Parts: sequence; structure tokens; C-alpha cells
Amino acid sequence: MNLNFDPTWAWHYALLIGPCWETPPQPLPTGQCAVLYRPFDEVVQGDKLKVSVDGNAIVATVDRGLFEYGDVGNIKNWRIVVAVASHDGFGPLKIRGVGLSKGDWNIWATATATDAQKTLIANAIKFGIEPRVLDIAVYAPEYPNGITADQQYAWLSSVDIDAKMPATIPPITSQVVAQLKAQLSSVTQERDSLKSQVSSLQSQVSSLQSQLSSLQSQVKSLQDQNSQLLSELESLRASTINTGVAAALAVVLLLVGIGAGYFLGKRKPKEATGGTQVKTS
Repeated sequence: MNLNFDPTWAWHYALLIGPCWETPPQPLPTGQCAVLYRPFDEVVQGDKLKVSVDGNAIVATVDRGLFEYGDVGNIKNWRIVVAVASHDGFGPLKIRGVGLSKGDWNIWATATATDAQKTLIANAIKFGIEPRVLDIAVYAPEYPNGITADQQYAWLSSVDIDAKMPATIPPITSQVVAQLKAQLSSVTQERDSLKSQVSSLQSQVSSLQSQLSSLQSQVKSLQDQNSQLLSELESLRASTINTGVAAALAVVLLLVGIGAGYFLGKRKPKEATGGTQVKTS
């Protein structure tokens, strides 16, 4: 159908309804029969998924149990979008294409369009992003009464020719843009704050590195001083040992001298007495 959904409106269940002109039934869009696409599988038209016609109404009955992945008790807050397209059993994805002029097998997109609208539609068809939808109905908490015809037109006209993007449901409005800009501003401020904090931390790290380098230099200086003091201590120890030895030798020599003097002094008187005796004879 050439429609994008806003990420906050991304679908969890997709119910495709077709005429089912085939046996056995094959699911849309490869086949032509109704199918319910769920988050992890698909359920083709059958006992739990029935489609019927009641006058001008097409009635699809879906067994409640098929919504096991959804919060059915909170269904009033679901977002529901119903899009009506023209079925084409031989067309791509079984949806009839759109043309600028009237044709037997295409939708005449510019039948009631203004010149400006015709230009937009022509460019959309050129890039393959034209909506292939005849009508849409919406129920959501944001739109409890649905959307108006003007809103529907605005939504389906929200194709982005420059970006070559199909219409977005719901489109990005000026209010949303303002909110996004405010969020961007907030994120930018937070980023700048983080940059400032990082810069401050880098300065602190640089300061700590300088202090560490200074401390390392001081430690090296102290280590050098310790080495010098150890060398001087060893020198003093050696000098002390030499002084002790010299003192010991001096004491020994002193004792030897005293002993020698004692013996020499004791011997001299004896020699003198003997001489006197010789002279008397």
C-alpha cells in the first residue's frame, strides 16, 4: 500500500482481507485469502479467522485466542488503522496500481487533484512512493473519534519526494518536530556537559601525572642519597676498623715497651754490685 508507520505505531498484528478466489486458500499478498500476521507466525482464513459479506459491509471475525501476544484486556489503548485499497488478483501484492490518467486497470489518482497536487502525485508515482489507498480509518487514544477527511488527506499526502519516502502514518507534525528539536537541544546540552567533564578529568589526570613524575624524581633523588650514605657508612666502618687495629697495636707496643723497661731496669743494679766486689779484692 506504500505506507510507512511511525515507529511508535509499528504494528503487532496485520489483518489482510481479500476475496479468496482460490482453493486451497493462500494468504495475501502471495495469494488472495484473508490472513492474520502475528509477531511469530500467521493464521490463514479458516475456523478462527472468518470473513463474510453483510450487505455493503465486509465482516472479519477473529478468534480472541489469536491475540495471545497482545494485551487484549487493554485493547481500548490499542492503535488500529484500517486501510482500504482496490484488489487486483494479477497486480503486484494484489493491490491495484495508481496512474495519472484514467485506465481500466489502475486508480485515477489525479481525477480531482489541483495542479499542485498533480505535481506531487506525479513525482510520487515517478519514484514509486505514491499511496495506493482509497480510504483510511483510525482509532487510537490520540484519536478517540477517528480522523477527519482533511487529516486523512494530510496523512496520505505526507510523502517525502526529496527523501523518496512514502507517506507516514501518522505523519511527523510541527508539534512532533518541536518536541524532537527540544530533545535534540537537551541531548546537545548533555553532550556539551559531558565534554566539559571529560576535559576537566583530562586536566586532573594530567596534573596527577605531573605530580607522579615529580614524586618519582624525588624518590630517585632519595635513592641516590641513600646510596651515597651507604657508601660513606661503609667507608666509615673500614676507617673505624683500621683505627681500632692501630690502637690495639699501640697498646701492644706500649705493653712491650713497659715490659722491656722493667726487665732492663731490674738487670742494671745487679751488674753494678758485682763490679764493686771486684775492686775491693
